[in-house]
Order: sequence, then C-alpha cells, then structure tokens
Amino acid sequence: MNLSHTGKHRFKYEKGSLKITTNQKPVLEFGESISSITAIAGKNGSGKSSLCEIILHAMATLTEGSMGYNRPFDGIVCFDVFIFHHDSILIRNKIDLEKNGYTLVAFKETPLESFLNELGHDLQHLGFMYYSNVIDWRSGLSENNLSNISTQSQIHSDLYYGPHYPYHPQDDREQHQNTYYGKVKMDLMDGYQYEEAFRQTNFYLNFSQFIPFNHPSHLRIFLNYSGNNKWLSLDDFPYEVSSKVQEYERTIFDNLTPSYHVDVIADNKDIKIDAALVKKAASWLYKYNLLVSYSKEKNTLPTSQHTADFVFNGDYPAEIFDEHKDLVSELVQLMDSIIESSEVYETYNPVYLSSRLQGDWRIALVESLTVPNTAKIRELLKKIIDAENLLLNYEYRSIKRLNNYFMIPKPSAGEFSFLSLFSRIYQAIKWNELGHYDRKYFVLFIDEGEINFHPAWKKRFIKWLVEYLNTGIHKYKFQVIITTHSPYLLSDLSSDSVILLDIIDGKTNVLESGSYKTFGANIHELLADSFFLKDGFIGDYAQEIIESLVSYLTNQKDGGDWSKDRAQRLIELIADDLIRQRLVDLYALKFDEPNSLRDEIAILEQRVKLLKSRLK
Repeated sequence: MNLSHTGKHRFKYEKGSLKITTNQKPVLEFGESISSITAIAGKNGSGKSSLCEIILHAMATLTEGSMGYNRPFDGIVCFDVFIFHHDSILIRNKIDLEKNGYTLVAFKETPLESFLNELGHDLQHLGFMYYSNVIDWRSGLSENNLSNISTQSQIHSDLYYGPHYPYHPQDDREQHQNTYYGKVKMDLMDGYQYEEAFRQTNFYLNFSQFIPFNHPSHLRIFLNYSGNNKWLSLDDFPYEVSSKVQEYERTIFDNLTPSYHVDVIADNKDIKIDAALVKKAASWLYKYNLLVSYSKEKNTLPTSQHTADFVFNGDYPAEIFDEHKDLVSELVQLMDSIIESSEVYETYNPVYLSSRLQGDWRIALVESLTVPNTAKIRELLKKIIDAENLLLNYEYRSIKRLNNYFMIPKPSAGEFSFLSLFSRIYQAIKWNELGHYDRKYFVLFIDEGEINFHPAWKKRFIKWLVEYLNTGIHKYKFQVIITTHSPYLLSDLSSDSVILLDIIDGKTNVLESGSYKTFGANIHELLADSFFLKDGFIGDYAQEIIESLVSYLTNQKDGGDWSKDRAQRLIELIADDLIRQRLVDLYALKFDEPNSLRDEIAILEQRVKLLKSRLK
C-alpha cells in the first residue's frame, strides 16, 4: 500500500519481491507547506483507523536519540531511501533495490530497533501528529515521537499539564483528603473542558479571519488564584515564608468584603458592590499572580515589601524582574486595559456563593471579566497570552497561564469540532517550537476530522486544511494522512491520493487506484464506488416503505396497512421526481384513474413553464 508521497518510486510486494515503479509527479499541489495528502476511505470495520495506528506504532518511536515501541511489527516500511522489513519476510530482489539506491534493513520487532546511528539524525527532523475527535481507547497512542492531540489523549493530559489541581477518584480516601488540601480540584472532564476552551479561544484570537461562522459577541477572562491554579500554589515553600506572601492575596479579597466565614454572612441577601472596587481588586490579583508565578520560575519567593510595592504601589523591583521588567510592565498595562473595558459583577449573594464554590468564594466577585469581542480587545488578549508564554512557559507542554478564557456564546457542535481540529494543531505546533528546535517535517494523521460538520462544511474541509497549513505561521512541511467517510473529501483528491478499503469474505482488501476516479467526481458516483453503496442512496427505512407500497400497488401482497388514501399521500411526500412519477403510474393503473395521469402531466407542464420563465 502506497501513501501519497514525493519519493522516486512506488512499491508493491508480490510473490516474494518488492517491485518498484516510477512515482509520477502529482498533478494536484497543495502549497509549499504540504508535500502530499492521502485519504483512506472504506466501510466501517475495514481498518482505516487501525492502519493509522500501525504506521504510528512502527515509525513514531524515535526522539532525541531514544527509541521505544508498544507493539511488535512484522511488515515492510519504506522510508526515504531505507526499506525496513521483518526478518521473516523474503525479498528476492534485494540486489535490484540496492542498485536503485535503497538500503535494506532487517529487524526483529520494530523497524528502528537497531538503526539509530545511521538514521537517528534524519528522524530528529521528523515528528508525528495524530488527531481524532472521538473518545476511543485506541486513540490513546503514546509513542516517543508523537504529538497525540486526540480527544482521548487530551482528556488525560490536560489535567496533568494544565494549571488545575487534579482530582483522582481512584485514590484512597485518606490520600485524597491530604492531596491539595483546601484546593479547588477538577476531574478529567472538567480539566479538559477548561483547556479546550483556552485552546479554542487562543486559536480564535490568532485566526479570527479564518473562522467560517458567526463570531462570538463577547470574550470572557477568568482570573485565577492560589486555590484553583497549581502554578500559583506556595505549598512547596516553607510555611513561615509562604504565609507572609500569601497574606497579600487574602488582603485583596478582604478589600472586597471583610470575611468569608459563614457566621458573618448569615443573611441570605444580595449585596451591592462598587464596580470600580472590583476592577481595582482584579488588577491587584493579576499583579500578585504574575509576581508569584514568575518568582516560582526562579525557585524563590518575593519579600513582603517587594510584594506590597509591586501589587499595591506599582513599583517593579529590579531584584525580582531583572531583564524581564519591560515585559512584566507591558503585561500589567495590557491586563489593566482589559479590566477597564470589562463588565464585572455589581451584586452578589454571599450565602449562595459560599455554598456553591470550593475554596475562597470571594474569587467569584473578581474572577469574571466579560469584554466585547472587538479587534482591539482580541489584539490585547493575544498579546497577553503571548507575553505570558514568553515569561512563564519555559517547560515543554506545561501550560503556566494565569487565566482561563472562553468565548460567549459557546460554539455549536459543528463549530466546536472545527475549532478543536485547528486549535489543537496550532497548539501542537507551538509546543514543538518550544521543545524541538531542529524539527522540519510532520506526518499529520487526521482520523475522521469532519465529524459533526454540516455537508456544506465537509465540502470545504480540504480547502480549509490546505489554507491553514499554508498560512506561513510556522516553518514545518506536512505529509497529511486522513481517514474519512465523506465523499466530499475524496472529490478534492486524485485517485492516486486515495486508498479504498473493502471487506470481502471478512478480509480487508486494498483496491487498485487505477480502478476508480475521485477528483471532481459526482457525489453519487463516489458513494457507489468509494463507499461501496451498491443498493441506492436513499435511507433503508424509506426504501423499505416504498418497496412495500410498490408491492401493494402491483397487487403482490394484500393491503395490510395500505389504503388508497394513504398510498396517495405517501406518493405526494416523495422528493425524487422519477420515483414519484413511476408510483403515480402504478397508482393510476391500480385504481383505474386516468385523470391522475392527466393531473400529473398538467403539474409537470406548469413546472416546465416556471423553469422557462426563470431562464428568461
């Protein structure tokens, strides 16, 4: 099986020989950043997703000089000028292959097991990405050299790498009580939802012009504090030191309302609060978070005096911020601009909040900043996120941010899927820029990325993908491999870029690309040829009812639930002109009503007149 590629040859293993033929230069090109696109289609259970897994298990195993694998592999892999083959596979034409410039490497369990020195340097430049938007244990791939951005993987990794305190229900009760005591803990799904919202909002801020649907009316920023953000926790420092610093966080909340003890807020009443006071507290809290998180990066804590001077007086201690003073100053100014433009809560019910929220409920008064979605606001938020990344995110994959971000209103299911795909690719690219400076190429697997898309969006899927990967925001070149159930995707690719899998007698078969055409093909032909729909294109339920009606009209069975009136009403429902007309003829013959034929002719004549008038 040959994926679409730009190498010299195509390969076919047959009767003990690995035959090669010239790989023709593709007619279709996808821009400078995409070397090729391959689509894999076929029936459910034919092995589309499994094929992706096999490739990843075989090749996404090497990074930074180390090699690992999860499953043995007993096939043949052709990579660049290397042909890796299991030592049990006979290759009779080794000499011919070597004459054509190929190096053959036999292996016992995995292709790269003993070839690190010769090929290791080349593979340092190559990375793999895998995307799937379904929760499926098979998506939990964990190869060395793989950026797994599937939903299954994100659910498990987001809580670990993100800023939230994890809740682990599998821990025993005593251990759970002593882990992050007094903190706001999140389970896997909550952590995933917060991180996905951040990914999508961050992508939107950078690519708002790329969004094909109505833009959100507002954007919402949630400030964090030490009770819900582990990067702000001081628990790793001695209490006698950390308590003096954390006292200033409590001072910020005390400035809003004196105490959060229930005995002080016994009356269940709404309380008004000055919006200016809330905004001032939000500014103080952000500066406090910035100071604590930056100091923790240096494995130290500020003094009480430095904390007070920076948070409340706006001084920038050189001993703390050194060469980053200007960047910190810019961040504070950017956030103050956001706070000034935001809508904040002006009334609150302390009894309600204290009963609903873990930790210090007073964070609810200051955390939520809702701003209108304007070009100016988007630019401010983009600069904040980028500056925080420069200041705090030295470590690969750790998300040391100080706020949560959301779009208002929330995206629909289709919009969510669109944003998930492109935002995860964007984040994976950014992570690799941090952790792998010498990377040049990616093999990008997208497993049914069009799930939840409207048919009109499925038609645009390839176009969107090509446009995005060629935006010039990164330095990488991509080989793209897609699995799909959408005929629209196949109509954008030539047949030599499409792999069709069929199931015959319980076995998966790969169809020869010369036996079908896909580019620009009619959707009905693609459904019949590429997705093996040989029994029509209407739903099986509708087909069953129509066949039952035909049997009734041709007297092949007794009336059953059918009647003259029901038959006529059903015929009127049918959208396909040919099917409806044939049923009208059968109806007229059964009930000896020639007038119905004349009526149908009159209707069609009126339709012809209408169409002619539109032409004029």
